[in-house]
Amino acid sequence: MLLDEQRQRRGRDRRVDGGKREEQPRNHHPGLQVGEQPDLVLGVRLDARALDAHFLVGAHGRGAGGVLGQGEHARRRVRQKAARERLERLFGKSLRSGRNRRRQRHRRHNPTPHEHPPVHHPRRIAKAAKRPAARRLRLEPRRPLLYSWHVLERKLAELWRRGRPAVMGVVNVTPDSFSDGGRFAAPDAAVAHALAMSDAGADVIDVGGESTRPGAAAVPVAEEIERVVPVVAALARCRPAVIVSVDTSKPEVAAAALAAGASLVNDVTAARDPHMLAVVAGRGAGIVLMHMRGEPATMQRDTAYADVVAEVHEFLAGRAAAAAAAGIPAARTLLDPGIGFGKDAAANLRLLAALPDLAALGCPVVVGASRKSFIAAVTGGAGPEGRLAGSLAAVAGTVRLPRAMVRAHDVRETVQFLTLLAAVEGAA
Repeated sequence: MLLDEQRQRRGRDRRVDGGKREEQPRNHHPGLQVGEQPDLVLGVRLDARALDAHFLVGAHGRGAGGVLGQGEHARRRVRQKAARERLERLFGKSLRSGRNRRRQRHRRHNPTPHEHPPVHHPRRIAKAAKRPAARRLRLEPRRPLLYSWHVLERKLAELWRRGRPAVMGVVNVTPDSFSDGGRFAAPDAAVAHALAMSDAGADVIDVGGESTRPGAAAVPVAEEIERVVPVVAALARCRPAVIVSVDTSKPEVAAAALAAGASLVNDVTAARDPHMLAVVAGRGAGIVLMHMRGEPATMQRDTAYADVVAEVHEFLAGRAAAAAAAGIPAARTLLDPGIGFGKDAAANLRLLAALPDLAALGCPVVVGASRKSFIAAVTGGAGPEGRLAGSLAAVAGTVRLPRAMVRAHDVRETVQFLTLLAAVEGAA
């Protein structure tokens, strides 16, 4: 008997009927006939955690190393569509489920994936595929994430809590800038300069591809995009904690920069183009609305105001209301009185003295007085790079504002000045 059991375990033949050999299966049981064997029930192990529809769909069309060859894009889309259809036939379109539904899953009636029984009868496969574990698959193609509005508002709120005005570093990617003479027109030089500003303490980096100095000529849209987008993309990748701003009045340039990683648009025309507010609101970004009379090429021809403070504040209040109607709240709308834009030295001084009244409109205030020509008109004929002391004195009043931002070319000195001045104000 022991020998027979050993032969059965080893799968050997058993001699029957006078020495004839009869083939026996390896797992043959001597006391069980073929007709009496139980039905074989096959089970399928479902583990939705191991399934990734994006990987399955995206794997079709990639060559060695995951790199698409020339002419492979169209064929890849066809293969992805076929793979997506196969997955939908297997699991059904009900697999598409949001994150909130998974968060609200009840442990008893809708268990998490690891709580599912590991083996299911074939009749239960269709039902099991509809469970929340399988619905985690997302069959639609992924989309690039837009800049989330609450991220920008959180970053701005953190800046206002620092106890000093925020500092916006100016990066002019132009060959005809009045302040730096086109030293950073090349993308590599502009990125290096912006990173140095970030290391010096800049909270915001403002990238501009078109000069707004008096008498400056307009730049075509394509050329401006070519100037600013590489710099914006590099800064957004290298300094994710820094707010990247684009200085433009063209909606096409703003859309390209926001898609590249910018989160703020600095528009010297206060969104005169009706499409600008829609672009900013659609991207969840913020906007700086500045007062300027006319165009940069002609703005200094008419600098006479009956009441410059009242006119500027009324204009900015109307533009802030238009931004709110477009879907941009006050927390993401910053107001700039436009120091040096269509105003003489006396008008600029009056606007600087009336900054608390501008802050009363309910929006953060941006002041850009760095290296402006009115400083030389008041203090003497110094060149742009010799106006640092006057630039710092012009923005001293911003420390008394609850939410203020200073636009500066000399970031390190401006940060040090505002920090010390805010400390003195806090100690008083």
